[in-house]
Amino acid sequence: LTPHLTTRRMHPCGNSTGRGAREGWGGGARIVFREPCGRRRRGPSIGWPNSMIQLPRIALGTVQADAETRPMAWALSEAFRRIDVGVQSFLSRAHFSAGGMATGINGRSPRHLDSWLMSADACRALFVYGARSADLAVVEGRFSSSSEEDGGGQLEPLCQWLDLPRVVVLDVTHLEDCRLPNIPPHTAGILLDGFAGARQFSRLATNLESIFRVPVLGGLERMPLLRGAIARASQEQRI
Repeated sequence: LTPHLTTRRMHPCGNSTGRGAREGWGGGARIVFREPCGRRRRGPSIGWPNSMIQLPRIALGTVQADAETRPMAWALSEAFRRIDVGVQSFLSRAHFSAGGMATGINGRSPRHLDSWLMSADACRALFVYGARSADLAVVEGRFSSSSEEDGGGQLEPLCQWLDLPRVVVLDVTHLEDCRLPNIPPHTAGILLDGFAGARQFSRLATNLESIFRVPVLGGLERMPLLRGAIARASQEQRI
């Protein structure tokens, strides 16, 4: 997977045009990262018997019924791999799914958490154990709206149990000007999926930041041929 991924690192004062861009090239895809200003901040700590653990982590989820996180999660794993950041992914619901692509990117099979099947203590134990050798843990799932009854494990309880910053993936092909989806309270950032080019990304980022008051951290281009190949691929096939 060679993503056309655009990322924006926010300045502590809200300016996303900070200094020190690092560029990576591979497979014809250009990935641009913005260096953060000042020292790197560690992730929040998880309360644990006899110890406090510092573990960088985020929750990556959708709020649209017909959207998914897999393309964005795989692109993020590849982008982090290129800068030597190891990612361990977790799925917010215990089920069999196509994890072969993620394993091929970062060498780690996705693990499972489930707020319906597991207690809070069990989720914390499995999470800490599974992410012990990674630089970043990403919990993937779906943020349920207040009107949506979602069976099985849900992402929102995991955000509370594990103190996960919420990053929302918005599929721009399903956005309507007068009917924007609701995003969870305390959302830390937004990622745009499926935009047509840099001009559309800039326009959407500016509009959504002004509406939601949440920074747009980056995005993944549409790439219909590659997405079609991913949808047709078996779990064992690598693209």
